[in-house]
Amino acid sequence: MHQLPPIFGPGAGPGARRKAGPGRARTSAWLLFLAALFGLTGLPAERAVAEERMLSSPEIQVLLSGNTARSRLNGPTLQFFDPSGVTLYQGQGAEGLVGKWRIEPGSHNYCIRWGGDEDGWSCYHVLSDGRHYYWYAPDRGKGEYRVPFVIMKGNEMARN
Repeated sequence: MHQLPPIFGPGAGPGARRKAGPGRARTSAWLLFLAALFGLTGLPAERAVAEERMLSSPEIQVLLSGNTARSRLNGPTLQFFDPSGVTLYQGQGAEGLVGKWRIEPGSHNYCIRWGGDEDGWSCYHVLSDGRHYYWYAPDRGKGEYRVPFVIMKGNEMARN
């Protein structure tokens, strides 16, 4: 079995003499592997976490329509997005709400209003890092709004 050269101690380091030959190539490959592992090569590497991106209006439509979002906003919540534009919301220990939802074309926003108030639309971006989704609204004087959520296929509220 091939023995790896010492990394620390006698015979290690830049001043150590090593003989040429096939073992030298393996040593170089091993050191390159370690350098890459610890990010010492200066070469670009894949990021461990993908960067967030804002979903487009069509992507939001496909994601929400006919599905249920589960999040934690002052406790567990469920919100179903009927394709007709009606939305149902249920928070833990709270009375359920019925509202309307829509996607604003070209704006990358999902908008919602509760009750019959035509002027009461609140709009949010939907962000994704490839693994998670977030409702997001920039700071509008009340602080940034950012709530993680997961999508469950279909109407989970009808099953509960």
